This record gives sequence, C-alpha cells and structure tokens, in this order.
Amino acid sequence: MGQQWEYCQLMLKYKIPLSREAPPELLATFCGASGMVNYTMSTISWLGMFGTLGAAEWELVSATSVVNTDEATQYSAYFKRPVQLGRAADDVMQNHGSEALGNR
Repeated sequence: MGQQWEYCQLMLKYKIPLSREAPPELLATFCGASGMVNYTMSTISWLGMFGTLGAAEWELVSATSVVNTDEATQYSAYFKRPVQLGRAADDVMQNHGSEALGNR
C-alpha cells in the first residue's frame, strides 16, 4: 500500500476595508484517519500558523487567493504530511487554545 496522507486547509478571509465590525477570520480544517475537524483561530496569526504547521512536518502543497465582488478576499493554503500512527491530524492545535467548530 502506498503512502497515506493527512491534509490541512488554512483559510484567511476578510472584507476590505478592515474594521472592528468585520475582523479577519482564520480557519483551519484538518483531515486524517480519525476524520475531519475545523477550528477558528483568534490567538495565532496567518503567518504564525504557517510556522506552526511547518514545525510539525506539514508540507505546503498549494495556495490560492480569491477576491469576490463584495470586496472580500480569501487566501487558502493547502498542506499535507504522512500519517503517523498514534498522532492526531490536528495535534498542532492542542497547544493553541482555539475554539473548535467541529468534532472528530
């Protein structure tokens, strides 16, 4: 059997101009052997999350950006890493006090 992978999508969404009423949203979705879990983050930055994922052996495989007609911008980054028995796909989030949006 070939290599099995875990996946992560990191998404930053914000409206232009930035305001307190519409702060940026930073979302992370992790998919692994135990299922999918979503997080919204307010305690870590977009670039900080890149560093956190890189330190945990996640490999950046693709990135996109979309500017919508309602002046909203969305950046997405896609990561993968080999499955390791006993390690949760969302292990990097366990030290970041983030609010879970979904359950494994």
